[in-house]
Amino acid sequence: MKKHTIRLCRTLSRAARNRVRTSSFALLLVLGLLVLLPGSVSAADGDLDTTFGDPQVNGDVYALALQSDGKVLIAGDFTQVGTTSMNYVARLNANGTLDTSFGNPQVDQSVYALALQSDGKVLIGGIFVWVGTTMMRRVARLNTDGTRDTSFGDPQVTYQNFNTPLVYTLTLIAS
Repeated sequence: MKKHTIRLCRTLSRAARNRVRTSSFALLLVLGLLVLLPGSVSAADGDLDTTFGDPQVNGDVYALALQSDGKVLIAGDFTQVGTTSMNYVARLNANGTLDTSFGNPQVDQSVYALALQSDGKVLIGGIFVWVGTTMMRRVARLNTDGTRDTSFGDPQVTYQNFNTPLVYTLTLIAS
């Protein structure tokens, strides 16, 4: 399915691709909120929740996680949310605006996966090598404020082909 989507997007104009991305993001977000928080979204009948604004992400969003306070973590292939530089990971307020209390973790390449821990820390996975000035090959953990969790060491996830993203999904397992 991904190959078909990529081919379709390449044939569309830049404006049309942006509309597709925004529409896909809104649909994904609305569906996720309806499933994760039934009753908390006024769009129970399937209507679009108009209280959630367009965050104006300048690229693709591949993963999202809903926090218990209604804030939404997003990850993907973007470097800007609205007019603010946010490298591949950001947090949105419940109304869709950028949560500026969540700092820019300075990830150097795309993030494909998010996992929200019960303590509020966030595991990220993707094709990245650096988080800020620290080598964190493909997997890292962020604190609740978006800074890198320094107690989480470099997992040293290796790869055979630099252009092949390795971490597409993360799952937390209770111990």
